[in-house]
Amino acid sequence: METKYKFIINDKKQNLPPGAKISFLPEKLISLSLPEFCPPFEIICPIESRATLYIHSPNNSMAQIHLSLEANCHLELATTSLSTQITATLTKNATLNIVIINDKTTNAKNNIEVNLNGQNASASINGLYSLKNEEQADNNITIRHNSPHTESNLYFKGILDDHAYANYVGNIIIEKGSSKSISQQSNKNLLLSSTAHINARPVLEILNDDVKCSHGATVGDINQDELFYLQSRGINKENAKKIIYHAFAREIITKVNSHELRKLLNNNLALSFDRYRTDSLDNSLVEADRCLHGQHSFT
Repeated sequence: METKYKFIINDKKQNLPPGAKISFLPEKLISLSLPEFCPPFEIICPIESRATLYIHSPNNSMAQIHLSLEANCHLELATTSLSTQITATLTKNATLNIVIINDKTTNAKNNIEVNLNGQNASASINGLYSLKNEEQADNNITIRHNSPHTESNLYFKGILDDHAYANYVGNIIIEKGSSKSISQQSNKNLLLSSTAHINARPVLEILNDDVKCSHGATVGDINQDELFYLQSRGINKENAKKIIYHAFAREIITKVNSHELRKLLNNNLALSFDRYRTDSLDNSLVEADRCLHGQHSFT
């Protein structure tokens, strides 16, 4: 990917690396609002740097991003209301955590390719698509383990209503020589309509024997026992459904380490579920917290 701009995570205000356009100070959450038409750009995390980024757009833009993570650095990145093309390279001991949320997006496309090029590099790619009417989401993720002792976690969830359609393809590739690597992949979907459709294809390509890997995909609808339980607590049916949707989806938000970013995404998520109903939710979302803490399980 040829990039026009470079963004550097830097804890110093001076001595910018050659070619840097902007230097970020990593103490706080960095929020980037993209225009409708945005040129490709690169985010560089130098050795031992740490940063949390939130990239969003009011215009459902396409973001083309290359992530370069040098040794011992940590980057957490969340995107909302975007289509994304992300490539990432990780060197020794680098960690990457990505959370992608697509809701209220007519036709979202996410193509992500991660290369774990150094020992003990790890990547966690998490996503949520919440779709209704004729909205679509297409997620294609590839993670390559190019070095031993690398780890990846790929976890996507979907909620589909009306005539919504989603496509999920996850490719985990363990290359030769990448022994002692660990990978987990899961895709879970909640269908709220008989006309909603999901095509899920989790794939493992293992070229090394000494690894630990798992993958799977599930599709289901609302559990009537769970719905009955919430109604027996005095919650009306529509609010009970919304609590189940929220608890199912919010597991993805818990993958975010930054408290500030997690709070922001959770507030956005609560607002997005107003699309599924017209009644007010009042204080019933406390039940969703109980779901996440094991008192009820809707995952």
